[in-house]
Amino acid sequence: MVHVEVMNQTTRLSLLEEVQQQSELAWDEFSAIYSQLLQRWLAGEGLQSTDADDIRQDVMLVVMNEIVHFQHSGRVGAFRCWLRRILANRLMRFFRAKGRSGYTNDLSIVADELFSDDSEVSRNWDLEHDRFIMMRLVESLESRFSHQSILIFKRVVLAGEDASLVANEVGVTLGALRVAQHRVLQALKTLADGLVAT
Repeated sequence: MVHVEVMNQTTRLSLLEEVQQQSELAWDEFSAIYSQLLQRWLAGEGLQSTDADDIRQDVMLVVMNEIVHFQHSGRVGAFRCWLRRILANRLMRFFRAKGRSGYTNDLSIVADELFSDDSEVSRNWDLEHDRFIMMRLVESLESRFSHQSILIFKRVVLAGEDASLVANEVGVTLGALRVAQHRVLQALKTLADGLVAT
């Protein structure tokens, strides 16, 4: 009988809690994840690379200075909404300073839509935020779990593949698969607490 190996785990706070407690290591991890998300999102909105980089840096500076004061309201998506509003504010400031120079779309409209919780732009931001952050947090767990456990989690939970088929292909019992899936999920929920709805 083949069992899924689970590497030694250390209990940790959520990434958001660690950042708020001003852990330098947590900030480096957080910053790497969110810088990439912001750069990708801004590029998707048609911003030129240098402009996207300036806005990204501006947003991350505000987050670094203000995150210790962020208080989660308990509502799903409170953090991503807070971040989205910072992004909207920085986009609006950028638009006021530069105008439409070099852009066919009106960035002030994008910023206005980001301020609104019900706009299509905001809904797209929320979806992209949660997908991107979840994938990056799963990657960050690769040092805490065996490759097999992470593979099982990605295939069964994230990709929605049939658990029995995955267990068969990976060479583990269905019970061992469920244990691995549960352990990775619990670690992910802890890490993602406050950042995404898990």
